Amino acid sequence: MGCRALFAAKTNMNCFYLSNNSHFLWLAPLKVEQLSLEPYLALFHDVIYATEMNEMTYIYYLNSHAQLSSSQKSIKVQKNASDMLNYRIKDMTGLSIEQDTAFELISHKVAEHNLRHSDSQPAAEQAPKLGDRLATIMFFLNEVPQGGATMFPALELTVQAKKGAALVWHNLNNKLKTDNRVDHLFCSVLVGYKLTLLKYLHEQPQMLKRPCLRV
Repeated sequence: MGCRALFAAKTNMNCFYLSNNSHFLWLAPLKVEQLSLEPYLALFHDVIYATEMNEMTYIYYLNSHAQLSSSQKSIKVQKNASDMLNYRIKDMTGLSIEQDTAFELISHKVAEHNLRHSDSQPAAEQAPKLGDRLATIMFFLNEVPQGGATMFPALELTVQAKKGAALVWHNLNNKLKTDNRVDHLFCSVLVGYKLTLLKYLHEQPQMLKRPCLRV
């Protein structure tokens, strides 16, 4: 049902320009579509530039032939903390990016999909001094003619891949526990392919920025 985009439309959300996270945003505010307040989930429109998308697409095609044959190809891309895209993520989220500079390129081809899962990690898999994945930022690098949506079953929400947009959500609640309301899955690609760029922001570097514990 969700992969066919048959969930009822949300009526209490809105769109706005984000301009208060940095001085730069006063001049170039970000276009935000609010998808959920609790838990937080938002779609940022036109937030990755054509030159950046072309660079990432080139990196993917350059490296994809060297990857092992699998249903999902993943390529790590390392960027400096001072890179423009990292700085934009800082403006988008209000979170620190200095210790989370890497990106991950993921491609899905026809009939490929992911089952429902959380981006939160078990303690044994968490990197020292980073902790769990507090937030996920997913950039869409191409249009998908049919299929390839991201679905959040508990929220009854389906988000179609839109080139140049970025989907942002928090994997942990204010007690820094896994928030299963944002468990998600990737619907099958029916026509074309889907190329996304992922960034994870971890909890421990956000010590001075993350929301206060609610009691």
